[in-house]
Amino acid sequence: MNWCWKKLNSVANKSVKYALLLVLGVLALNALAYGCWFIAAPREGLGEFGYPTAPVLSGALYLVGLVGVAMLGAAAFALLAIFLLVRGRPGGLVVSLVLGASYLGVGLCALLNGMTVDALIYGGFGALVTALSVAMGMSGPKQA
Repeated sequence: MNWCWKKLNSVANKSVKYALLLVLGVLALNALAYGCWFIAAPREGLGEFGYPTAPVLSGALYLVGLVGVAMLGAAAFALLAIFLLVRGRPGGLVVSLVLGASYLGVGLCALLNGMTVDALIYGGFGALVTALSVAMGMSGPKQA
């Protein structure tokens, strides 16, 4: 009976790890796509933040470009977490927890600015990454 429980626990830990890697991969691709778009075409990116696109202020364009750079940083952070988790390094859990908390913060900021859909997307992904990271961390350092 003990062997069966250990086998079931091992399968569950692997499932959590693969789910976390999948979610981090989706976040990396999303951040990479938005980051490149905001840097390459900041005028079109203004609509994402609710700015009118007719009278464009140069400061708003710089801000959108800066958000693009930050999104590329988030993509790199997600890829770092994937790399560390695949290599079995416990630092991967720390990186994924920080990334999840960052996405929760972005979701809260979007909610406070009245962007409900964005708040659900970013907050949901932040909660998912955080929950999967905590679940994986609770399984012990051998499974990381």
